[in-house]
Amino acid sequence: FSQYQNSKLEQKIAQSYNYSSICLDNMDLVDQDMEIIVKQAIITKQCNFISLQFNKFTSIGISILADALNNNNNNNNTLEILYLGNNYISDDGIYFLANILSMNNHTLKTLVLQKNRITDKGVRYLAEMLKINQTLIWLYLGQNEISDEGIRILAQTIQYQNHTLEMLVLSNNKLLTDISIDYLIEMIKHNQSLKKLWIDNCNLSELGKERLNKIQQIKKDFYIRV
Repeated sequence: FSQYQNSKLEQKIAQSYNYSSICLDNMDLVDQDMEIIVKQAIITKQCNFISLQFNKFTSIGISILADALNNNNNNNNTLEILYLGNNYISDDGIYFLANILSMNNHTLKTLVLQKNRITDKGVRYLAEMLKINQTLIWLYLGQNEISDEGIRILAQTIQYQNHTLEMLVLSNNKLLTDISIDYLIEMIKHNQSLKKLWIDNCNLSELGKERLNKIQQIKKDFYIRV
């Protein structure tokens, strides 16, 4: 990748301020561009918010990014918010991200992963990460391919072994059915940190939605969007 150049991308990053946010959405960026982003936006500019949505990143690009998020390699990491929605990350890319976020020596608080072809396998990686991670507050997993089994794994992990996550987005997961409702209700009842759950546009029945809505009567400070 060392000879690769993308002048449009480099110019956009150069125009941003140090320690600021940068939006690189809809730029047809590919895996080779990630090295430029890492060197110029993460290491040099030390951006705290990077949006890379609606591009063409795969697990290869994510492995490059994950390496940069490893504070053992980069002691200047200040990234707190990372938007990766609408790419092609897949479970393989989630593996790299989850591994780094399991080290718990980073600053990332918000991770957006909607529409990235993530299945239950990827959710397993994220669940293992959530058992260790104490920094992540918002996790967006909407519009993926997560089934009730993936929801069970995720919900039980959050219920028993995570004490920092505040918002979970599962919207538009069409494989999510009423089977998941009991897992989610138990998660909401027992987890003390979680404040918001978005689960709209899934494959839930009206009765199922009603059961979830009733949780707000039991837990007054909790918001659920069904």
